[in-house]
Amino acid sequence: MECLSSTRAMEGRNLVYAAPTSGGKSLVAEVLAVRALVRQERRVLVVEPYVAIVEEKVQMLRELLA
Repeated sequence: MECLSSTRAMEGRNLVYAAPTSGGKSLVAEVLAVRALVRQERRVLVVEPYVAIVEEKVQMLRELLA
């Protein structure tokens, strides 16, 4: 919560978030990406290690932003 409500994140500036495995890094990245798409009307680049994950994220974003 602290990461998502930080001044840097709210302004759309660069942010480094380090957490252990299962620390919510992907969730934080997704929330910030959606926030940038909706509030700031900015483009977002998401890099994932596998095509299957990319397809899953594309589907999720389409449903969320439709």
